[in-house]
Amino acid sequence: MPERYASAMMTIHRVSAGDGYEYYSREVASDDERREHKQELSDYYLATGSPAGEWEGSALREHFQLTGEVTEAQMRDLFGQGKRPDAQVIRDAKGGVVDEKKLLLGNPYGVYSSFHQQFADAVNEAVHNHVNDNNGMEPTRREMTRIRRSVARDLFIADRNREPTNDNELTRFVATQTRTSAQAVAGFDLTFSAPKSVSVLWALGDRDVQKRIEAAHTAAIRDTINYLEADVIGSRAGRNGVRRVKVDGIMAARFRHYDSRAGDPQLHDHLVVSNKVFVPFGVKDKETGKEKGVWRTIDSKALYKATVSASERYNNALMTRITAEFGVTFEQRGGDGQALKMEIASVPEELVRQFSTRRAGIKDRLEELKTDYIVKHGHEPSKRTVMRLAQQATLETRQAKQHRPLPERIKEWRTTSPVRFTAAELDAQRLERERAEDAVRTRRPDRPSLWKRLTGHAPSEQPLPAFPEPVDDVTIAARVLNSLEERRSTWTRRHVQAETARQIAAANCGRECDGERIDLITTRVLSAPETVMLSHPEQVLHNARKDQDGVSVYDHPDMWRYTSHTVIDRENWLLDAAERDLIPSVSRTTLDHVMGDQRGEIGADKLRMIEALALSSKAIVTAVGPAGSGKTTKAMRHVAQAVQAQGGSIVGLAPSAVAARELGRSLGIETMTAHKWLVGECWNLLRPGDMVLIDEAGMVDNITLSAVTKRALDAGAVVRMVGDPAQLGAVDAGGGFELLHTTTGDGVELDTVWRFKDPDEADASLALRSGPDKDAFTWYQSHDRVKAGSEQDIINDSLEAWTVDHQAGKTSIIIASTTERVAQLNDQISALRAASGETSPADTEVLTRDGHLIRLGDSVLTRCNDPSNAYGRHGFVRNGDLFTVQEINPDGSLRVIAPDRSVVNLDPGYVADHVQLGYASTVHRSQGVTVDTSHAILDASVDRSTAYVAMTRGRARNSLWLVVEEDQSVMDVLDVIASRRGDNVSVFEAAVREAQDANDSVRMRDIYHDLDNTANRIRWSRHLDELIKHHQIPEEIGGANQSLEFPEVVRRLTELERAGVNIDAVLPDITKQFSQRSDGEEGTPEDPAVELADRIDQWTEQHPTVLDPTHAGPLAHLDDEALADLAARVADQAKAATARAQARDGAQPVDVGDPELASAWTARPYGKLTDAELAQRIKESVAEGFAHAVDSTSYVPDKQVDWTVKQLLAERDIRAAMDPAARRCEDTQRWEVSHIDGTPVDMQDAIKHLDTSAAAATTIAHEVTEEQGRRRWRTTSAATEDGQEQQVGAGLSEWSAPSAAARDRYTPESWVTALSMQHERLDDAVTMAGRRALDEAGWAQRLQRPASIDESQWHRAVGEVATWRAANRVGDHYPLDRTADTPQTPDDARIHEVAQSLARHQQPAEQASDKPITTVGRDEQTATAARRRQATAEALRRAREALNGQRQQLQEQRSQTVQQQPLAPRQKPGGPRL
Repeated sequence: MPERYASAMMTIHRVSAGDGYEYYSREVASDDERREHKQELSDYYLATGSPAGEWEGSALREHFQLTGEVTEAQMRDLFGQGKRPDAQVIRDAKGGVVDEKKLLLGNPYGVYSSFHQQFADAVNEAVHNHVNDNNGMEPTRREMTRIRRSVARDLFIADRNREPTNDNELTRFVATQTRTSAQAVAGFDLTFSAPKSVSVLWALGDRDVQKRIEAAHTAAIRDTINYLEADVIGSRAGRNGVRRVKVDGIMAARFRHYDSRAGDPQLHDHLVVSNKVFVPFGVKDKETGKEKGVWRTIDSKALYKATVSASERYNNALMTRITAEFGVTFEQRGGDGQALKMEIASVPEELVRQFSTRRAGIKDRLEELKTDYIVKHGHEPSKRTVMRLAQQATLETRQAKQHRPLPERIKEWRTTSPVRFTAAELDAQRLERERAEDAVRTRRPDRPSLWKRLTGHAPSEQPLPAFPEPVDDVTIAARVLNSLEERRSTWTRRHVQAETARQIAAANCGRECDGERIDLITTRVLSAPETVMLSHPEQVLHNARKDQDGVSVYDHPDMWRYTSHTVIDRENWLLDAAERDLIPSVSRTTLDHVMGDQRGEIGADKLRMIEALALSSKAIVTAVGPAGSGKTTKAMRHVAQAVQAQGGSIVGLAPSAVAARELGRSLGIETMTAHKWLVGECWNLLRPGDMVLIDEAGMVDNITLSAVTKRALDAGAVVRMVGDPAQLGAVDAGGGFELLHTTTGDGVELDTVWRFKDPDEADASLALRSGPDKDAFTWYQSHDRVKAGSEQDIINDSLEAWTVDHQAGKTSIIIASTTERVAQLNDQISALRAASGETSPADTEVLTRDGHLIRLGDSVLTRCNDPSNAYGRHGFVRNGDLFTVQEINPDGSLRVIAPDRSVVNLDPGYVADHVQLGYASTVHRSQGVTVDTSHAILDASVDRSTAYVAMTRGRARNSLWLVVEEDQSVMDVLDVIASRRGDNVSVFEAAVREAQDANDSVRMRDIYHDLDNTANRIRWSRHLDELIKHHQIPEEIGGANQSLEFPEVVRRLTELERAGVNIDAVLPDITKQFSQRSDGEEGTPEDPAVELADRIDQWTEQHPTVLDPTHAGPLAHLDDEALADLAARVADQAKAATARAQARDGAQPVDVGDPELASAWTARPYGKLTDAELAQRIKESVAEGFAHAVDSTSYVPDKQVDWTVKQLLAERDIRAAMDPAARRCEDTQRWEVSHIDGTPVDMQDAIKHLDTSAAAATTIAHEVTEEQGRRRWRTTSAATEDGQEQQVGAGLSEWSAPSAAARDRYTPESWVTALSMQHERLDDAVTMAGRRALDEAGWAQRLQRPASIDESQWHRAVGEVATWRAANRVGDHYPLDRTADTPQTPDDARIHEVAQSLARHQQPAEQASDKPITTVGRDEQTATAARRRQATAEALRRAREALNGQRQQLQEQRSQTVQQQPLAPRQKPGGPRL
């Protein structure tokens, strides 16, 4: 098996915006020691002798001419606020009077609110009411959940104006309300750590040695920075960052540290890289001469992908310089279960261990706190108090190191060992080695080795470690390819770069392993005939959309996937082997006899599994079962008994010794690891009819799987594989088990989960295993199983919960996703047990391999198989065994007790190398474990399979403790985990993924929109130039297209155009008097693009009806000629009406009646009524009086009614007797007064008063102007097609592919061609998405194509809806007809219409339609899973045919072009086994 490498020497962490930089300015910048708040960095540097932070990166020099020492003000501006690092210099130069916005580099950092206070307040109020209503009783956990959901439902209805669709939607709303705060990313902390032997050499060396090591360390970091700037660091542009863009370097602050938090020598630097990068446009500013461009953020995905390769660059650069400087060599150390690492050969491991401080700080501090508590309170602390004291001890020991100057620390280190390294001795050794390379490679007898002289030992005749013979590039490339084939089924350029660096270093002992050679060999490997590219390189759509290497900017060459013919052959052989027929291991008669009466006790799914494994004649049969389904329990024992009853033998194999032991216990047979079975040549005992059973087959690598299968089949034995592809996979090249199960039709699956006490949790585990991404954690969130917080808070809280379970007598496991967290948990649990008296100190201090002090009673874990150390019945010490320490001997050996009470002795060497505390577990070690409760500490770096394993260990409860960073939210982290799949899959599965990614409809749409945006900028720029040329708009607008704000103008113009606005008619109107700025200031606008955008906004606000194509104004029925006549009439009458109006007092009525007959109409009781209103009132009043007279037997006239009738009749008579001219004047006054307050005007009524009313004339004039403007500003709308059905699927909608740029005469032909090409690709991708949705998506299963729509239109329509749902991350549970039901844009509304149209062609649902798809029952879930498996199997079949066809074609081409002897099969090269 290939060895594992040590974790990278370069690690990466995010730095949050806001105050996130303060950690670096107050701790990292000051050597991990917390400075006083008022102490400046410069003062700290002087006081401690630590070096000042330095600026690094080409962007600093290019844009700000900034070098030298880092100040706190610079950190605050760059990392805290996203401003220029020299912002303070500018402030000082201008006396503090500056526009801070102009100091920003691009957009400001977003610092988001942490909690929806409304939700929290409502929950608190509901809890308060519950307490009052229940006699002071606090709500239980179940009641609390009910309260939260009730509050969430009320808030949901208030927010969405509707009921939630289902429980899942409400749950996601709850999770959204309770999300933690998310801060923007200000930068990345790249930590470069020298190998431990280099740090020891520095600590024990003289000043010259130290200076030269530090110089090598600095140069190695700068080499890595150059690599990152040249090959890794970039940015993204376009929709969803679909396009790669080049940047001109990084800005970084580098801080040097010399020791670890434990106080050991550890030379390392923090390189805090700003997230701000400059994207040049390729042109220079005419005024300043500087490169034009924009500030964006780093493409973090590419940076994270390159972490390992960048780390190896640093390692190799450092080794190259150290070997050249001192003549030392590096050697590989580790193996046998430990990670490999490169260390200086002349600094032995025993010396390195002297500087690995034991991890006893927490225990010591906890004992002090416990003693103080007893003194203060007079009694022992309770267990809960001990827990709080332990948390306090953890925080205190995690904080600052002792504040001591560097010389004092060096002095202390030198008291640890008498060894010293001097420059003179090292130089002498270097010269000696150089001479030895030209002569004999042995040391002269009279000159002792350096190590012997330094330690005072007698001279030795051992040969001086010499540099090995140079290894040529061809051999190194072959070694790289072989190693990759062992480790992975597919790889990327980053994998090749990292492996090349390791191979060069191992071959040359750290000498001459520079970056240039890494690049050359990487190119050689990727271009080798044996290498096969799985990715589909993007087509170059336009010359402006390719990089300097001719690759499309929509592609990512560093993420292209490769494999080799060897890997393809391996998987082809497995698939071919699965089709073979052999003698079944068991007959039906034998199986029935063995099963007997027990059939009824076994579930139907397990019975199917037993029969498939025992009776099938296929050479390979796979069985898959979810976690907790009982794959290897009693049912598998029936298979073993049946094989034995048939006269055959069954061989049980597993990927690890512990798993093999558990398999043996389940089957009642002797088992072993697959590797041991192969090495021991145990296959010689096989014969036809035997069975080889491989448990946890998903964790077995493909090489081992193929080897075991070949040996078994050659002997005539069948192979049976049991596992779960959804759980953790193989460490090395994997995916073979899943490939076999998916592509062969003989596999069987268990579908019943028995482990969990709560059936709902069993269903939740299946949703986490393979349900829709959005629903993966829904149940866990709604049942309070997910807690989130910072690293230390989560560790403390999870540990407290685990302790409560442990003290309650439950079996509980605490799981962490990283070995560092496991070590910290072990530390804290060990301290807790020590403080509570559960463990006791021994006379001899013995440390675990990671530095923990072992105490009597501690639980320890062995990490290496030791077959020579047997115990129990057929047992031996295995990797993963847990023991309890009974005795610690003076020689460092341990006497331990196994779970079966066997006594085992572990020798000192084994303890030092392979023993660690065993309280906490990694996720890998936990697979296969079953306990009462589990506590899993995970973060955003894990994938779904890891979370699935971690969350299915407990029978009663599984809790997720989520570590989130300040720039992350809980929902975002859960979504990332749910959507991330392991990438160590089979070659054919990888080929399927690459094909799907290449034709992903969302990505194709993003590319189209990016092209469309660029085409829009070009065409609008040319359009404006054309208008300027013809003097339709001012010349000042010509500079708008040079502004960074021009995209905002383009967006507004495009939106107006899509709304049907005639841009050529609008722009001249809104750009009049352009020198008169929209803000009222005189003078030419500083930025014409900003001014133009503002004017467009103002025009849009003033004329909203112009943007509505369905709007019909009150004068829309008039043709242009009639409207012009009305406009002329209004103009004439408005003057006269206005003059008459001015004669009146502000349109107040005057007395126009005959004084002898009546006063002015405003003084009469009913004078304000119109003639129609007056007649109606008379009718109603007379009718009312008549009704009273008829209904009442004793009628008494109502004086009030009679008076009203008399007054109404009098008003009628007054108007009838008035002079006609006075009557018209009175009517006009009455109409004007009634419409002064803005009451909607009846245009026909207004026209009647046009000759006499100024208000009517003004109203009509305004509406005439608006109607004429609408007709002039709007383009002629195309006639709509008849019928909705004919439009569905007829072509891509504007949401998918806007068409204006492709039709515009101002768009260059090259961009029209690019849009046309991408439109065709997008159409194909959308159509494919429709086919896939109809095959797999739950929401599309009941759709039936109507006869009026052909198949291609149907697929396109379904595909557009599927694309919209994918782009907006809408889960399968969301009903089809609710797609885009709250549209944000008209294009969203169009997608909603399509979805509604599709929904009309659904088959009737068998169950209530208000149920979410995820809860319609197990049968539907099984059917959906079967559809997906069938679709996947078909995709894998096509991928296999394509790859094999591609290979055949290449071989035929080579046979035609190469006239020489066929090449011999590739031999495995020699060299170190890595």
